[in-house]
Amino acid sequence: MKNTVYQNQDLIGRLGPLNYLHWQTKPCSVEILSTQWYYKSKINLEATAGHTYYLKQGVINGSFFHGPKIILLNNSKGQNYINKLKIDIN
Repeated sequence: MKNTVYQNQDLIGRLGPLNYLHWQTKPCSVEILSTQWYYKSKINLEATAGHTYYLKQGVINGSFFHGPKIILLNNSKGQNYINKLKIDIN
């Protein structure tokens, strides 16, 4: 199931299993919010020029329902994750 993702209350897109979102932002304070029904997960960061941030969509397991969880990855883990998602056409 895909979750709706916002940056500072502006819609970025939808994020689900085995896919990723790519977008650019100016340097500023950023709140990334992921929602699924009533469940929300957010992460705050200070975006700097020329820096790439890797955020992974995880899952919070509840007693009856599951909700989104945003995880900030370091550059190495982020690149490895993106490389695994890309389709090899050779």
